[in-house]
Amino acid sequence: MHTKKVASVSLLITGLVIVILGAIIGIVLQNAAEENNEELVCVNSKESPGYERWASPGYFTIRAHYWNIPNKA
Repeated sequence: MHTKKVASVSLLITGLVIVILGAIIGIVLQNAAEENNEELVCVNSKESPGYERWASPGYFTIRAHYWNIPNKA
């Protein structure tokens, strides 16, 4: 009976520690990702980290095709 109680208490403590660590790591990672994203997206001078990507031409060429298809009956 004593070993079951010790096992259940140790599992409870382990579960609480895992939940607390998960919450802390989740908050820290979210804040780090937001700061990194804000740093790369916000371009307010030529020294900004995202300036080169913003100033360079894009990878994709935009094309517009117009077709004139008359309705002949």
